[in-house]
Amino acid sequence: MPRKTKKWTKFRHKIIRNLLAGPFALVCKRKYGFKAQVVPDSSKRQYIIVMNHQTPFDEFFVGLSFKCPVYYVATEDIFSLGFLSRLLEWAVAPIPIKKSTQDMNAIRNIMQVAREGGTICIFPEGNRTYSGSTEFVKPAISKLIKMTGLPVCILKEEGGFGVEPRWSTKTRKGNVTCKIQEILEPEDYRKMSAEEFYNRITQGISVNEADKNISFESEERAEFAERILYVCPDCGLTHFKSTGNLISCEKCGLQAEYTADLKLKPVSKSLPFSTIKEWYDAQDKYISNLNPSDFLDNPVFSEKIDLYKVRLYKSKIKSGENCRFDLYGNRYVIDKTDSGKEPLEMFFDDIKAVSVLGRNKLNIYYKDEVFQIKADERFNAVKYLHFYYHYKNTVSENKELKGDQNEFLGL
Repeated sequence: MPRKTKKWTKFRHKIIRNLLAGPFALVCKRKYGFKAQVVPDSSKRQYIIVMNHQTPFDEFFVGLSFKCPVYYVATEDIFSLGFLSRLLEWAVAPIPIKKSTQDMNAIRNIMQVAREGGTICIFPEGNRTYSGSTEFVKPAISKLIKMTGLPVCILKEEGGFGVEPRWSTKTRKGNVTCKIQEILEPEDYRKMSAEEFYNRITQGISVNEADKNISFESEERAEFAERILYVCPDCGLTHFKSTGNLISCEKCGLQAEYTADLKLKPVSKSLPFSTIKEWYDAQDKYISNLNPSDFLDNPVFSEKIDLYKVRLYKSKIKSGENCRFDLYGNRYVIDKTDSGKEPLEMFFDDIKAVSVLGRNKLNIYYKDEVFQIKADERFNAVKYLHFYYHYKNTVSENKELKGDQNEFLGL
């Protein structure tokens, strides 16, 4: 007789949700100026929720918009925090997914929660936006939703990037809103073509914060912008330094001010970008024109990092401290300089995927292991991700990746 599947949804999740809703509402109001628009029938009706992803508090924003427990599809990183992970599993039972890899277990768990009557939330971008503009969404999201057969609640968050950009640890004065864009019934979206359904979802969550002309006041608006910027329009690949509201190139001295309305203002030289999004997109274009074979002998970037091994539902294991991390055109090299062992060479052809978690942690899915790279607070993980996917696009035979660092559920 086959073993009975353990029930995912529990009555205690409803009790915990109701107990915590009040305190979390106060925290969200104070930190983000957030006030929820509650879905009226959410205590009686099951949904699958899709929303754009801007802040680390987005799960709480969704939770305050629904009068029921919500089961979130969440990165495996929160499941490698030891006791805290076990507490989260007991209290809210998030659905784990391995970012940027095929994860059939995640799909099976989503379907189980759907069968048990649970409301599910997915952030289909896969990552919080770095640029203030909604990121690419894989067309697979529409297929997954059709599999569940649930009504779809499309939410749009605005203001989150202005208050707390992903690359910053500083919050600005402003307001975050989370509004219902549309509710699609199963009988409605089943009549749609795959393309039409996908467009309804992506248009519903699409936003570009820099177009809003809303002010977000702070004296440290540009702090930690070097976590995403690494290409200077004057001198190419470089390092940046942020101080207060200024971003400076350490190589040529170019300076830009990040203004309260999320625009870029040139200070020392002319600047061809008016927003972080334009600069971020220009970096992608710059990297796409590089030849990986030009960077096989000498590292493009090199810095000190700590190395961890990620274990689901267990604490991470630190396997290297103060290591040298080198980026080449076709590989990462990690040198544990004090270990006496040979450096660890991870060739891009042997890496299944790379993803950035949180603000600047780098996960590398190498063969059958998951390594996590952590460094100082100004570490730029984005450039390591971009070089990997550029290589996969230009050299690897696996053309299915198409440079998509946000691959969703492997579909």
